[in-house]
Amino acid sequence: MHNKLKEIIKYILSKKEKSKMTNTDMSNLLFLLDWKYVLEKEHTLTKFNWILMEDKKVQASDFNKILRKIKGIQIEYLNDANKTFTITLKEKNKTKLTKNQKVLVDYTIDYLTKSNTSLVDIVKMTYPIFSYNKINNELDLEELSSDYIENVKPQIKHLAATH
Repeated sequence: MHNKLKEIIKYILSKKEKSKMTNTDMSNLLFLLDWKYVLEKEHTLTKFNWILMEDKKVQASDFNKILRKIKGIQIEYLNDANKTFTITLKEKNKTKLTKNQKVLVDYTIDYLTKSNTSLVDIVKMTYPIFSYNKINNELDLEELSSDYIENVKPQIKHLAATH
């Protein structure tokens, strides 16, 4: 089990109201963290292999299995066909994340809290999701970030400068 991932998940839960969220929301939040992190550091934070699913949803390989192995969290299944469950932090401990990693998580949670757009819709608006069309295939965030930085970001800056 990737220790950093456990620390990230516990830190996220410690920041959430009631220290609780669904596995779907956690997965989407981790995807956004990975995308922001790869744009800055050229590698992902979680080391997940992200898969583009139908309806432009993302899923981390073995995500639910990994969650079940983390000590200090509680999983409570909801009664639905999608196998959705809530993840609750049992006890708040000091995390071993770096200051920069905490800033990234805090920034992302703060942005999402202030946004009028749903978490799922924000994920769908990211470059890797709207630009990639191969359903059930792995998203190479490192390669996609290079393409974004080299080809898309300059065009966005140019458009912003002309308006």
